[in-house]
Amino acid sequence: MAHMGDLYADELRPIHLDRWFAHLRGPHVDSKGRLREPIGAGGFNAYLARVRPFLTWMYLNDLIDRDYGKTLRRMRRPHRIRLQLDQQQVRALLEDAATPRDRALIAVGFFTAMRQSELRSIRLGDLNMDAGTVFFHVWKSDTEDVLPLSPELRSELARWLPEYERSVRRDHGRGLLPSDYLVPSRLRGRYGSRLSVVEGLARPTATDRALNPGRPAAKPSLIVKEGLRRLGLPDRGQGLHTLRRSAARQIFDALVETRRYDGALRVVQALLHHRTLETTEEYIGLSTEAVTRDDFLRSAVLLGMPTQPTLASVPPGPLGLPSTRRP
Repeated sequence: MAHMGDLYADELRPIHLDRWFAHLRGPHVDSKGRLREPIGAGGFNAYLARVRPFLTWMYLNDLIDRDYGKTLRRMRRPHRIRLQLDQQQVRALLEDAATPRDRALIAVGFFTAMRQSELRSIRLGDLNMDAGTVFFHVWKSDTEDVLPLSPELRSELARWLPEYERSVRRDHGRGLLPSDYLVPSRLRGRYGSRLSVVEGLARPTATDRALNPGRPAAKPSLIVKEGLRRLGLPDRGQGLHTLRRSAARQIFDALVETRRYDGALRVVQALLHHRTLETTEEYIGLSTEAVTRDDFLRSAVLLGMPTQPTLASVPPGPLGLPSTRRP
């Protein structure tokens, strides 16, 4: 109504939808009168996901002559190379963690390659240190899984759990309970009054305040972003998926020599709980063709082995270049 006017339902046509989406894809003013930047693929698809059911409802109730939503297509997101951390960067991220809780979060996020929703839901009762397993719920596909703990993760948890228990006994006067979250949040006042200057901006200094074992860590991605920023790495658009993607790629690279491409990819697919191999390929930034291309180009000789040209003994020209004068 704001952009096209007050139309009756039977006056609505596909051209009106096209004009409205074209309006959103340029600088525009929203319904509250604020100037907005053009929407990208994410915003376009979000609007489309809301408009389509409404158009279908209008069609089923005979308000329009056909379902115009079926003529609209999602906008493809531009392919971007996502940040993947190498072993040294992940190790530096762990060692530079602001608090023991933050280090535990980074360790669990990397060594299990879990999504944020999965990591936040793990309680101490889901962890079996004797058997070396952790139970978790995959919320995206509504399934359950039991994941073995790697030796490195067991070492990190053995370092974190005693510290966690000491903190809870000190601040809450009790021990750890099976219902407590593995990576807890903090009570109010996580940040102290002191400020530090980071990239020219004043930021609150993180302090190791009291943990709240009854609630999971609120924003794990911010902890990863802060760690990346301290290491001088790009943090925009990064978060827990950066750890998940990095772990998946490192596992794939370690397995590809023994299991070949498809076998290694299926292992990573099972770890990430993806429905298709294509999703896993896109997630970790590879494809069969790209791997074959890279292997070929590393040793490719397309024009034959180059021969060293015979240099004539001529006086040098300007700027040290050989002279073009004939001898």
